[in-house]
Amino acid sequence: YIGSGLGVIPGAITLDSSALSAFGAESLLIGGRRVRTATATTVTVTSGNITLDNAGSPLTARDVTLVAKNNITLADGATITSTGNITSPETLRISGNGALVRASSATASTIRTGVTTATSPLLTIGENVSITAGGITLDSSAGLSLSQTANLSASAYSFGSQRISLLLDNPGAVLANPGLVLDDNALLAFQNAASLSLVSYSSIDLYGTGQIGNQTLKNLNLSAGEIRGINHADGTARLVAQNLSLSNLSNS
Repeated sequence: YIGSGLGVIPGAITLDSSALSAFGAESLLIGGRRVRTATATTVTVTSGNITLDNAGSPLTARDVTLVAKNNITLADGATITSTGNITSPETLRISGNGALVRASSATASTIRTGVTTATSPLLTIGENVSITAGGITLDSSAGLSLSQTANLSASAYSFGSQRISLLLDNPGAVLANPGLVLDDNALLAFQNAASLSLVSYSSIDLYGTGQIGNQTLKNLNLSAGEIRGINHADGTARLVAQNLSLSNLSNS
């Protein structure tokens, strides 16, 4: 449990966000440990659950990463800010189910493999949460809930979920277990960045008709086992970017 001015919370390890920020660490990893080899940096996740509840006391470092085997909750008003510059943040590799939040001063890659179908973990981004960074990654092998009032500010976004549902014009009814749901308003906000990455551990579902991306979006990266068009009748859904990448990084 990470907060500000906390007392003892039964059954939990408590960390003070101000004290963590005062370390001045270039890279701050909470909930696991990293192992570096000549070819990769892997993260072994040790924490079961993490709650960040630090309204008014931002958690800061050049590269902030939270990892958990089960749930990560950013409580209402929680704040993460990436400060300073990091020229080349390392790619983090994680195996198995879990949740992750990463905010780095530069675009940073995180690759998760070995995902199995499950109803948990859940990554919850509450109301009025603020994350400011060069690159923001929100990833859950199961569910990802993102409040419409959350304030995410970055030049590169990466979202990972068991399934990703994109709601365009006239989306119609959404299927059960939609995973991360992004409507037109959310997509418009994120596609104004330099890079947008959507990673599904099953499918990316495009509901209705319309356009994802625009001609000013430098990179649009979609990773999934399949991309499905749903409720589009005779219309089309278009993917638009200067560079479009289609992959299946997790072998889903």
